Amino acid sequence: ETGVPVFPRAAARLMQTSAETTSAYELESIVATDPVFTALVLGASNSALLGGRMEIRQIGQAILRVGVPFARKILLAACVGQLFSSGALAKLWKHSRTVGAIAHELAAECAYDQEGAYAAGLLHDIGRLVTRRAPPQVRDEEAAMLAAGFPLTYVETLLYGCDHATVGADLLEKWKLPQEIADAVRFHHRPESTGSSLAGILYLAEEESVENSFCSESLSPELRRACATQISGITALPEGGVSRKAAIFALAS
Repeated sequence: ETGVPVFPRAAARLMQTSAETTSAYELESIVATDPVFTALVLGASNSALLGGRMEIRQIGQAILRVGVPFARKILLAACVGQLFSSGALAKLWKHSRTVGAIAHELAAECAYDQEGAYAAGLLHDIGRLVTRRAPPQVRDEEAAMLAAGFPLTYVETLLYGCDHATVGADLLEKWKLPQEIADAVRFHHRPESTGSSLAGILYLAEEESVENSFCSESLSPELRRACATQISGITALPEGGVSRKAAIFALAS
């Protein structure tokens, strides 16, 4: 168990709330526990995207301006981001935020809970935090196999006995996060093996992401895309892909 990431306490509190029932006061109590959270919410409330004429300097007023649902997303991204604080993980964290934002938008196409899809997107590659703690010689072997063109999930299975999706799902279960999210993370590279709508959304979101280095994680993409489309209930993706103009993408930048 040594070296296994610990889920941030504030994130655990957030995951136990919902956009429909959470009050601004409850969110304010979470924001006030960390100056970084405070700065992020105040910054968003005074940004060109959401800001008004008057500058806001109080947390409660900032939450009311941006709205509880968006404030929850800001905080969730900040909390999960603590797990990716190492500079070496910056690219992975950027990818996770992008997939989260795309999943949020795709969820609207099939009437799935957008909040849950966003959280799952942020966490979908959490297992890679564990595999990256492997001994240097194993990581070197992984890098060599990836450079030779082998898909990431196959390389991980050969070297670690399972892929990062399985490792991540097991970690989420240990953290006692919603089983629906853990199951989706487990199968987000194998949508043909599950009936999880969320797993299908994650597969499509990852495929839609702009990070080209993540496009070769598994084989049979056309077959899996068809399965993901079917189980997610997304009959047709937006023409030209998911628009990056939605406010949620501000959190992915």
